[in-house]
Amino acid sequence: MNLTFFSTLNAVIRRGSFAAAAADCNLSPSAVSLQMKRLEEHFGQLLFDRSGAHVVPTPSRTRWWA
Repeated sequence: MNLTFFSTLNAVIRRGSFAAAAADCNLSPSAVSLQMKRLEEHFGQLLFDRSGAHVVPTPSRTRWWA
C-alpha cells in the first residue's frame, strides 16, 4: 500500500471530486480514480458514492476515517 494514496484520499474528501483532488495532488483524474480503487480493494469496501456530480464518502469510509 502506497502511503501517498491516503494524501490523495484526503484531497478527494476535502474537494468532493476526483478532478479537483487531482489538481491539488498534481495527478491526473484517472490516477486519482485508480488510487481510490486500490484503497477500496485493500479495505474490501466502497469508500465513495460516485453516482452524482460529486463523490460522497460512504458510511463505511466515515467510520474508519473519522
